[in-house]
Formats: sequence, structure tokens, C-alpha cells
Amino acid sequence: MATPEHKTATHSNSMVVAVMFAAVIGTAAVLYATLEKEPPRQLGHKAVEPPVLAQPERASPPAAPAAAPVAQAPRTKTASKKATPKQVAKPPRPVAPPPPQPQLSRDDRIEADVRNAIYRTPNLHGKIAVEANDGIVTLDGWTLTPGEAHRAAAAARRVKDVKQVQNNIRPRMAGGLS
Repeated sequence: MATPEHKTATHSNSMVVAVMFAAVIGTAAVLYATLEKEPPRQLGHKAVEPPVLAQPERASPPAAPAAAPVAQAPRTKTASKKATPKQVAKPPRPVAPPPPQPQLSRDDRIEADVRNAIYRTPNLHGKIAVEANDGIVTLDGWTLTPGEAHRAAAAARRVKDVKQVQNNIRPRMAGGLS
């Protein structure tokens, strides 16, 4: 059995480790913030620029004699066409209309809505088939419990345009396969 002094020493050691860890994290945060503000400097020797060597003087070409200024006629405004660069524009591509969405029949839409409602129902396990005919929805398949079968039928009843729900879902109780 450990003595009380040993427990105190272990506790104080863990405190020292925790304080050291906090100090390291704090130092790392300060360094990171400093590096974000200022790019790191290179340590060690400074880069030495190569010395500039004097280049021999070259003889400059003889200067051309100064030409006498030529008098120009004053400019007048004329209706001349300004030369514009030839624009090579590609003709716009024809934009194809989006493909037409297939129109679902009323029963197909009801089936899809009932499937979505059953899928969104929480805690519902099993396989359920949905069929709609003139607003009458038939549910077939199985669930794990009778309560899940009732929840699936209730979700189907809440869908818009559903007139009636025929619940043919069979619960599979634990341990039995029916």
C-alpha cells in the first residue's frame, strides 16, 4: 500500500508536468503569432553581394548633327475614323435549355413522397414497399416490431393527397422469421 507522502509526490509531479505543458503550449502560440506577422530571418552569415567591377569606358558613337526643327501645320478636327484593332470574338455558344424534367403522375409523386416520409421516420427498421393507386397507398414488407409498422402507416397518412393507407406490413418479432 502506498504511503501518503508517495501520493502527494505523485500529485505534485503531475502538477509540474501540467504547468510545463501549459508553458510549452503558450510559447508555441507566441512563436506562431510572431511568425505570422514577420517572415523568419535567416540565421548565420549574411549574404554578401558580389563586388561591382569597374567596366572599361567605351567610346560613345559620334553625336548626329542637330536637325533643324520642322514646322508642322496646325491640327484641325477632322471626321476621320479611328483605326481600331480588329476584334476576333468567338460567337457565343448557344446555351442549350436544361433537359425537360419528366413529369411524374400523381400516383408516382405520392409514392415518392410516402417513401421519403417513411425514410425520415426515426427508429424504423425493415423493408417496406410503397404502391399508390388513385390516392390509396398500399404498404407491404416487414419491420422489426408492430410499433414500427404503425409508425410507417402514420407517416404515409400524413402525406398530401393520400386518401387511404392499406397497411400490409408484417412485424418480425425478435427471434422469429415469418
